Amino acid sequence: MRRPNRGIALMTALFFMVFLLVIGLTFMTLMEQDYRFAGNQERSHQAYFLAQAGLDYYKARASTFTPGGTPVEFGLPEGDAVHRFKVWVEADLTVRSTGMIKDAYGNIKAQRTLVVPQGNFGAMYDAG
Repeated sequence: MRRPNRGIALMTALFFMVFLLVIGLTFMTLMEQDYRFAGNQERSHQAYFLAQAGLDYYKARASTFTPGGTPVEFGLPEGDAVHRFKVWVEADLTVRSTGMIKDAYGNIKAQRTLVVPQGNFGAMYDAG
């Protein structure tokens, strides 16, 4: 005499394992996205603070800059190829400072630009 429910335990266990696998993969995918987002945010903040460092550099050496002159680019620490800022003064005396995070190949991973219209630091804004 055969039982009508034979193998139901095996099917239930397989279904449960597949369900757990799907939940686990979903969780791992969400964690990876979160990790990447956090990394992008960190690089963006670093670029912002590098742009701030560029403005501080300008404030300390304002007399060495000429309006419409070539941008000055430095790494922090000095000579660093990854963490860089670039500062320049436009013809209308607007000061721009760009902070950049680069990868090992020189590709820009994050960039932020701070703009000081006509040298008025009270009106400074973040151009992104």
